[in-house]
Amino acid sequence: MSCPDWSALAARRDADVAGEAAWDDALVHFDGCAQCRDQAFAAEPTLHFRSLPRIAASDADVAGMRQAVAALRQAHELELRERSRAMPVWRLAAMLAVLLGAALLHGTPPSPSPFSQASRPVVVAEPALDLTHIPLVEIEDVSSGTLVQLDDDEVSIVMVLAAADPLDV
Repeated sequence: MSCPDWSALAARRDADVAGEAAWDDALVHFDGCAQCRDQAFAAEPTLHFRSLPRIAASDADVAGMRQAVAALRQAHELELRERSRAMPVWRLAAMLAVLLGAALLHGTPPSPSPFSQASRPVVVAEPALDLTHIPLVEIEDVSSGTLVQLDDDEVSIVMVLAAADPLDV
């Protein structure tokens, strides 16, 4: 028998029943002919697997392997679905947070500072002698620095800011 045209057989093998029958006849020829192997491998690379030794596997082994492959495919599909579902939600949440932050920053007046016009620090060169405004700290000599007193309804703060000594670290 002459060697078959492997390229033509590979192209029409799954097209019809006649192609399948011709392919089966060509495989019988392939197993016994060493001359057409290179042409057959070029047309159908999976023919290399025919030379591997057959492993005896029971129907239970085959069914178990099919079930394991199906489980792996299902897990992969679930993972892809979870990723595709999680990303848009995450992006949507990030966009909403940015828009909400921009709306809040733009729509509200600035918060009052603790040093607003009502409670600005009062810098006094000497301690106040007014009895209604008694200082919280008794300082004997303020000549070397500055006395700063902050008074509010809830808090009173007195600070003495000493003149900086250039060598004092």
